[in-house]
Amino acid sequence: MIYFRMLCSMLIAFGGWFLSKRQLDAAFSNADIIKVDGLLNIWASYGIFLLCCYLFVYYFSGISKISFPVGEINKVIIVIAIVIAPLLAIGTLIKTKSNVAHYVECRDERTITSRFSSRTYALSSDMCSKLEHRKGT
Repeated sequence: MIYFRMLCSMLIAFGGWFLSKRQLDAAFSNADIIKVDGLLNIWASYGIFLLCCYLFVYYFSGISKISFPVGEINKVIIVIAIVIAPLLAIGTLIKTKSNVAHYVECRDERTITSRFSSRTYALSSDMCSKLEHRKGT
């Protein structure tokens, strides 16, 4: 059962890394079109990645002959979820906002739902209209 938990936490961490990498790419890219997710989406992607990485290490320490301190699971999860992940999310969002400061927001590409929000920015309004045409066809 512990191997199954390790596998699940590794797979979910991989998904969290994929989402976190997308956030970091938006913060540090110089692309023509940048999609910026909402703060809670960024927080969740960092949180799931960090929590699942910790759980993998926690489960591995249980079956390993090598003993290393992993901390009390409840305290570590609370610190990751309430302190570390939000700080990383806020920092990423601030960097992303400064990265797209000279971009134009494509208002037609904005996504706002109860579970996800994002805004799309482009270097010019012509690129925004090209996005609309691609979406329409």
